Amino acid sequence: MVGEKVLDPQRHNDGSNWGDNEFLLGGYNRDFHRTVALLPTRDQIGVRSDFQFGSVHQTGWHMTMVDGSVRQPEYVISTDVQRANGIRNDGTEITVGQ
Repeated sequence: MVGEKVLDPQRHNDGSNWGDNEFLLGGYNRDFHRTVALLPTRDQIGVRSDFQFGSVHQTGWHMTMVDGSVRQPEYVISTDVQRANGIRNDGTEITVGQ
């Protein structure tokens, strides 16, 4: 449901990150929309992804699931598990180890 987003660390505070440069209440924008169709990655210099999950953490990023649990999936997550995490009604059960 909610997760951290990948950003360029050199642009954390100057308002020029593509995915973090608009006002929170400004309506639909790429600052708060991400997709599970793209695999997550760590924050890195030069990254220009405004629809990808990720963070500055070494091994994974934080996600809040619809059931209220908070998890830290690893960046090496499989494509199938990543996509299943984003589909709430497909009947797939995701275990904590995944």
